[in-house]
Amino acid sequence: MFTEMGMLVGTPEYMSPEQAEMTGHNVDTRTDVYSLGLILYELLVGALPFDSKELRKAGFAEILRRIREDDAPRPSTRFHTLGNSSAEAARNRKTEPGVLARQLKVDLDWIAMKALEKDQTRRYGSPSDLAAEICRYLRDEPVLASPPSVVYRAGKFARRHRAAVGVAAGVLLLLLAFAITMGVQARRIARERDRANQEAEVSRRVQEFLTGLFQVSSPNEARGSSITAREILDKGATRIDAELGAQPEVQAQLMHTMGSVYRGLGLFGHAQTLLERALETRRRVLGPEHRDTLRSINELADLYRNQGRLNEAEKLLHAELDVLGRTSGPDDIETFKATNILARILARTGGSPEEALKLLEDALPRERRALGPEHEITIASTFELAITYNALGRGKEAEKLYRDVVAARRRVLGPEHPVTLFSMYVQAERLAGDHRYQEAEHVFGEVLETQRRILGAEHQDTLHTMVGLGATYFSQHRYTDADRVYGEALSIARRVPNNSVMAMLFYNRACWAAIQNRPQESLADLRQALDHGFRRGEEMAADEDLKSLHGDPRFNAILAEVKRLAAAK
Repeated sequence: MFTEMGMLVGTPEYMSPEQAEMTGHNVDTRTDVYSLGLILYELLVGALPFDSKELRKAGFAEILRRIREDDAPRPSTRFHTLGNSSAEAARNRKTEPGVLARQLKVDLDWIAMKALEKDQTRRYGSPSDLAAEICRYLRDEPVLASPPSVVYRAGKFARRHRAAVGVAAGVLLLLLAFAITMGVQARRIARERDRANQEAEVSRRVQEFLTGLFQVSSPNEARGSSITAREILDKGATRIDAELGAQPEVQAQLMHTMGSVYRGLGLFGHAQTLLERALETRRRVLGPEHRDTLRSINELADLYRNQGRLNEAEKLLHAELDVLGRTSGPDDIETFKATNILARILARTGGSPEEALKLLEDALPRERRALGPEHEITIASTFELAITYNALGRGKEAEKLYRDVVAARRRVLGPEHPVTLFSMYVQAERLAGDHRYQEAEHVFGEVLETQRRILGAEHQDTLHTMVGLGATYFSQHRYTDADRVYGEALSIARRVPNNSVMAMLFYNRACWAAIQNRPQESLADLRQALDHGFRRGEEMAADEDLKSLHGDPRFNAILAEVKRLAAAK
C-alpha cells in the first residue's frame, strides 16, 4: 500500500480521533487504548458504536468528522438500538437480552466510555491500565472509571450551543489574544535586538581585524617594501587564532571570508583549511541549521568541486538541501544556490546529466518568479541548464542559452567580470565542440586578454583559457601555435601549481609528440598527465590512489589513442 500525507489509511471503524486529524500529532499509546476500547465495545454489545455501512456511505470528510466529533453511545444504550439483533447478540454471549443489558450498565459502560474518550487525557494511559481496570471488574473490585465531571459536561454544553457560547467567549478570547500577542511581540523584539547587537559586535570586530591587516601597507609597517594582497591574506590567516580564539563567531566569519577570497584566487589548499575550520566552528557554536553554517557548507562544497572531490561535495550539498527543505523551503535563495552547485557537479562530470536536468527544470521557473530573470542565481541556473543540454547532446538549445547567459551577464555584471568571462569561456568550448574553430579562437582570445589584465597570468581561469585556446589551435593543425601556448601555460602551472591544468597540458603535449613521431616523449608526457590526475571526459582531479601506470586502464586507453594518432600521421 502506498501512503502519503492526505490519504486515509486504516479501518475507519477502529480509528481514533487523533488519527483522523491526519497530522501525525499526539499519536501515542492512548491511541491504542481507543482502538482497544472499540474492540471491547464490540465484544460487549455485538456491534460497534457506529454502523459500518452507514459510516462508509458518508464521504471522506464526513467520516473524519464523525470520528473526531461524534461521541459514541454507551454500550447499554447501543444494545437497546440493535432491535432484533439484540437477541442474537445475547444468545452468542450465553445469556438473555434483559440480563445482558443490566450487566452492561454502570461499570462496563464507564470502562468502555473512558477508553473511548475523544480527549486523550481522559483515557486510560496505556493498554496495561485498561487491562488492569477489566481485571478489577472481574474481581468485583471498584473500578477507577467514573462519569464525566461538571467541567467536562460544561465543555459538552459549549459544543452543543456553539453560537451562544462563542459570542460570550469571543470578547474574552480577543482580550487574551491581544495580551498574548503583545507578549510574543515583546519577546520577538528582545530576540531581534539581541541578535542585532551580536551581529553588530561581530561586524565591529571583523572591521577592526581587517583594518589592522591593512595597516601593514603603511610606511611604518612596510618599511619601504611593497605589500601584495596575497601577503595581507597570509598575514591575516596566521593572526586569526592568536587574536580571536575567545570569539569563535568572529573567527568563523573571517575564516569563511578569507577562505572564499583564497578560492577566488585559485589557492585551493589555503582555502580548504580556512573553510573547513569555519564550518566546524559554526556547527559547534551556531548549530547545524543556522544560516551561516549552511553558507559555509555551500562554499566548502563549491571548493571541493573545484578540487575534483566530487563525492564529498555532493554529500555536503545533499545534507544542506535536506536542512533547507525542513527550515527554509524550496524557494529560499540558499536552496537555489545549493541546487545550482549540485546540478553543476552532476552535469559536468558525466555522472548524471538527467538528474541535473530534472533539478534545474524544477528550480528555474521558481527562481524567475521569486528572484527575477536577471538575478545572478537565475542566470547561473540558466547557464547550468545550457551545460546540461550540451551534455545530453541538445546542442542547439544549449547554444541559445549560452548566448542569453553571456548577454545577461554583460548587462548585469559587466563585460570584464570574472563570471562573465567564464561564461564566454564555456561558450567558446561549445563552439569548438561544433568545429567552429575560428569563432572559438576569437572568443578564447578575447577572454584570455581580459583575464590576464583583470585576474593575472597565474589565475586558474586564465590557465584554463590558455588550454582551451591551445586545443583550438591544435584542432586547426596549427601545431606551432598550440605548442607555444601550451609551453607558456605549463611553465606557469608548474609555479602555481595547478593539477587540472597540468594534466590537460601534458596530455595535449603527448598527442603533439605522437603526431611528430616522438613516441618516447609522448609516453613520458602521458605518465605526467596521469600523475596529475588526468581523466578523459571528466573534470580534472588529482588521483592519489594511482598505484601503477601500466596497470591502469585509463593509461592503456590513452596510449591506444596516441598510437592511433601517430599511425594516422
